[in-house]
Amino acid sequence: MGENQVLRFSTGWDININGIFTGSVGQINYIPGNCQGGVCKHASANPNPVASVQLMPGEAASIDLSPIPGASGVRAVMVGNRRNVIVTAAIINTLTGETVSHIIVANTDGDIH
Repeated sequence: MGENQVLRFSTGWDININGIFTGSVGQINYIPGNCQGGVCKHASANPNPVASVQLMPGEAASIDLSPIPGASGVRAVMVGNRRNVIVTAAIINTLTGETVSHIIVANTDGDIH
């Protein structure tokens, strides 16, 4: 991510599904390490949950994550009690509101589209 950009991580609970979704979002920053042969190692920093949320059917939530100073990247992780939530991630320009990049995360084991 560049300057004046955040990672907007959003989740929504389908209006047609009964029950409450309970989840937490974690932010993991990566600190650059040594490079050898063009491959650079990165170490994770602060892999802790930063927010918890409960959603009723038809509700959604989002959080904007920014890398800590000196970090080479940031990752969002969501853990919840339901498999069929809708999750998206987008890189947002904070000055213009423009979506720079958009990712839809499927609700199947590890698939990203």
